[in-house]
Amino acid sequence: MEALKAAISKRTAGMMLTVPNTLGLFERDILEISKMIHEAGGLMYYDGANLNALLGRVRPGDMGFDIAQVNLHKTFSAPHGGGGPGSGPVGAKGELKDYLPPPLVSFDGKRYRFYRPEKSVGRFRGFHGNVSVLVMAYSYLLRMGRDGLREASGLAVLASNYLLGRIREAY
Repeated sequence: MEALKAAISKRTAGMMLTVPNTLGLFERDILEISKMIHEAGGLMYYDGANLNALLGRVRPGDMGFDIAQVNLHKTFSAPHGGGGPGSGPVGAKGELKDYLPPPLVSFDGKRYRFYRPEKSVGRFRGFHGNVSVLVMAYSYLLRMGRDGLREASGLAVLASNYLLGRIREAY
């Protein structure tokens, strides 16, 4: 925390974190870290690589993240390794919507429509992405349901803690 405090300045644009991290450890100081970055004027970006440990338990926005990327290949049963397609949605808090790349989708109570925010930097990538991966993840979500996702989350945490217990003395 001391090294992070020393690195933050008025020039801090933001910070990206994976929670829990690649080792499976939850960042206990996440609220303090988010507060420090926000006080410097920066944004918090959530790398959803290990979101499976949080499903139905913690929301990235509640931890202070402004933008969240969901890695479908790790959390929602989509292929990735060995050249498989990576894909996933990116969400942002409402105050950032005017800066997001188009197309964005709005709903006026009757119909959905695409639009480009006035302050957006513009489109920088194909819109549809890897459709088959998105359909696979959506099917997984439908099949698992809210309770199934929460159960999967608990099992992910249990498995990580079991493995940690088994290898603790070696490290």
